Amino acid sequence: MSSFTAKMIKEARINANLSQEEAAKALGITDRTLRYFENNQHPVSVDNLLNMAKLYKTDVRE
Repeated sequence: MSSFTAKMIKEARINANLSQEEAAKALGITDRTLRYFENNQHPVSVDNLLNMAKLYKTDVRE
């Protein structure tokens, strides 16, 4: 995953007014895993990316 993608994931969560803890709980992952995604320390699966887009009410192509 690129650092650009990680940055966009974090910005989308912030724009959705969700904390890392709230988003992680809604996504069914740990807040630690979400931090890894947002800091580009772990690749995001397609399923997780689609779930994030749905939760954050954004398009994955943006």
